[in-house]
Amino acid sequence: MAYRSDDDPFTAMLQKLKAYTDKYPQEKIHLHLDKPYYAAGDDIWFKAYVVNAMSSNLTSISGVLYVELIDESDAVRNQVKLPLVSGLSWGSFKLPDSFAAGNYRIRAYTQWMRNAGPDFFFDKIIKIGSRRKNIVSASTDHKNIAVQEVAGKTTLNPVDVQFFPEGGNFVEGQPNKLGIKAVNTSGLGEDISGSIVDNAGVSIATFSTKHLGMGNVTFTPKKGKTYTAKIKYKDGAEHTVNLPKLVKSGYVLSIDQNAENILVKVLISDSLLNNGVIKLAGLHNNTEIFVLKSGDSKQIISTSIPKKDLPLGIMQLTLFSPSNQPVCERLLFINNSNGKITTGVSSVKKSYAPKEETEVNLDASLNGKPVQGSFSVAVTNISAIKPDEENESNIFTTLLLTSDLTGYIEKPNYYFLDESEKTQQDLDNLMLTQGWRRVLWKNIINNENPNIVFQPEKSLKISGTLIASDGSPIAEGKVSVLATSGSIFKADTVTDAQGRFNFEGLNFGDNAKFLVQASSEKNKKNIEIKLDADNSQPQLVTKNQHTGDLVVNVNEAIASYLQQNESYFVEQAKRSPLDGGSVLNEKDALNKVNYTKNSANLNGAGNADVVISSDELLKRSDLGSTIEQKVSGLSVTNGTAYMLKNRPYAMMIVVDGFNVDSTYLGQLKPFNVQAVEILTSLSKTAIYGRKAALSGVLVITTKKAGDDSNTAKSIPGVMTISPKGYNFSKEFYSPVYKPSGSDNVPDHRSTIFWTPNVITSVEGKAKINYFNADDPGTYRVVVEGIDMQGNLSHFVYTYEVK
Repeated sequence: MAYRSDDDPFTAMLQKLKAYTDKYPQEKIHLHLDKPYYAAGDDIWFKAYVVNAMSSNLTSISGVLYVELIDESDAVRNQVKLPLVSGLSWGSFKLPDSFAAGNYRIRAYTQWMRNAGPDFFFDKIIKIGSRRKNIVSASTDHKNIAVQEVAGKTTLNPVDVQFFPEGGNFVEGQPNKLGIKAVNTSGLGEDISGSIVDNAGVSIATFSTKHLGMGNVTFTPKKGKTYTAKIKYKDGAEHTVNLPKLVKSGYVLSIDQNAENILVKVLISDSLLNNGVIKLAGLHNNTEIFVLKSGDSKQIISTSIPKKDLPLGIMQLTLFSPSNQPVCERLLFINNSNGKITTGVSSVKKSYAPKEETEVNLDASLNGKPVQGSFSVAVTNISAIKPDEENESNIFTTLLLTSDLTGYIEKPNYYFLDESEKTQQDLDNLMLTQGWRRVLWKNIINNENPNIVFQPEKSLKISGTLIASDGSPIAEGKVSVLATSGSIFKADTVTDAQGRFNFEGLNFGDNAKFLVQASSEKNKKNIEIKLDADNSQPQLVTKNQHTGDLVVNVNEAIASYLQQNESYFVEQAKRSPLDGGSVLNEKDALNKVNYTKNSANLNGAGNADVVISSDELLKRSDLGSTIEQKVSGLSVTNGTAYMLKNRPYAMMIVVDGFNVDSTYLGQLKPFNVQAVEILTSLSKTAIYGRKAALSGVLVITTKKAGDDSNTAKSIPGVMTISPKGYNFSKEFYSPVYKPSGSDNVPDHRSTIFWTPNVITSVEGKAKINYFNADDPGTYRVVVEGIDMQGNLSHFVYTYEVK
């Protein structure tokens, strides 16, 4: 084969591919989580890396990201909406202490990605344990930990065995390589052995899978013969499996790799010789990397392709017949250094004391040149959070492997832990047996375009149309939008000839409310404001495809972590001066009945130590002073609420179910508030987590659009709305200890440190500082990152605390 270029129909088809890719780009998402499993009461911290699947660069397609927490019944338990800035974002989920143990999923997508469907979303199982007894109690070494029983995996274990012809064709009279994949009912690979037998009972070849039920076997099927595989399972049982149907003539695409080259061999049946020129196209992320062309006068055509300049990741090789029909396709993984940022991570010392300040230095480079990029860093103690290195997902496994393949990938990080010959062979067997989810050539050839329902969401916006009483659009109508809560914002615009208005580039939180007002010189009365749908229709939750990651008993699987987690919670509770008694008087307690239906109190609406109703609030000009008067020992200073006995710990502020900054209280006006629920006793605050148990909680319910008190909705040309805004991220709390070591309060943090956006300098360097916890052990620092060109970084560093 040789490189050739001309203006034939094949070149035109490649141009159609480029036009298709440019018009319908796709996005890929990776979430870096602070740890692999959690307990009820924990925070889940994450950073999102969203890239253009075609260029690998950080995306400029979307500006809004959705991240969801899904339970075992496939119900969305929580969703956050986050701004994407140059393809990056970060946030968190708060897990209430009431969460039941189970196999949860964390899912992330953009509105644009919904066109391609949920198969393209980031979707990962995370185990969440619980200290509470939620289903069945059983004997265990950790007697305080609930044991959860979950229906799912069965004791019956039949194994599904499939054979996949390399390139797609099983051709008579040609050497054929067949990929082998054996999967049990739990979705996990199971190693087998066996032999290929013809219809006369003669054994032709033997085989055995080498890793997670995957392997391959090569033999030449003869004309007039049929073949089966006799399978032997690990328990000694045997079974016969039919091989794919043989074709009498066709093309075989055979691929091997060594350290330097891709070795390509094309085998052609006699009946297909001398028909013209065959072509081999190499694509990466649907982008043409090379095209090789050759005459088809020979039955065997061989060539080699240097790997050193090929991009990192999955490459799709497609063989085209002389009539430009795709006849073979083969995936292979190019695992070279192109696209991998070299990340050096070091600490000033290799061993530290508990609660000692630790300094970690980052040094990022690519091909010897410094890299400026955005990095996320998670630090955990291996004695509490035991990593499963082969099974963990990271920025390499997600963006280079699992996001481009269909189905469940077992132990994805196994393929990135080393570059040994065995690992590379196991990775190639995965490429032989796993489905491809990107470009389908038949769509290009037949001009079949995807159905686009969801447009890219660049930012938050308020848009719509002004309609006159006769149903016609109102051109040149004046429209203004005014924020009525949360922040001061006002904007005006004029409708176009179709009556359209659009306020783009908005930035507001999930509790924001707006007044939209319209007027027109020609239509002064009966103006209807018709707002556009905001893509708020929920995304369907598909069935969990990652059955291999399910754990029958989550609490048992992470029992040691739950025990440590319980110790931390108990220590935090001991620090609260509110435990064991209420600071409220009897008169205050009677106010608990004054709650509203819109309350987001996790204990249940009105289930608080004190409730302040809207009727009381309307009599006041300042929210802070009202709260101070209702609870003895509570003080509001500069818009921040404290329990005097426990300063400097500010009370948690929850507004319409969203945790906001502790100073947010000063921005709220009493007339915008429906109710304030004050939680001070441990029985009420525990559900909000450890910090809340220490500080107390203010649950604030604002007056929603559509409440009976909101009369603006009935006025023509006036509308009040509460569009879904951003769930702005909170900051990870990292304690600061004095060198004297005067703070003797136990510190058993599970996540020692988390920071989502470390920016390296022009020299490729950055530094982070934090304090260790009390617990000794090996501390594991996981660094992930990306630069503006889409080059990726993943590095793990450890040091000792003793």
